[in-house]
Amino acid sequence: MLYETYPEWRYESLDGIFPEIAVKTAHHEANIAGLCILISDQTLTPIHIRLRAAVSSDAIVSLKCCLGESGPNGMVRVPYGSNRVSKIAVANRLDVIEWTYRVMFGTGEP
Repeated sequence: MLYETYPEWRYESLDGIFPEIAVKTAHHEANIAGLCILISDQTLTPIHIRLRAAVSSDAIVSLKCCLGESGPNGMVRVPYGSNRVSKIAVANRLDVIEWTYRVMFGTGEP
């Protein structure tokens, strides 16, 4: 999904997500935000995912994914296990983060 819009993601992937927010926002909808681990260098960066699942099948009908916080030197990356992790916590900053990557698909805003 990301590599279709951003070619540099052809060689990158996520190793895990540490959610700060994980809530069911409506029937078949979820909102997840927190930090994710980039597999290439095991650093953490913010992520925010909103999705809507199909009612009658095992499919996602819409998704919005915002990943990485833009900083003065590119995307903010904090080493896994660093004491600086609290500085990039996202729960109280979702509306002000300048996201490095954004992808959406599906019908309507999830």
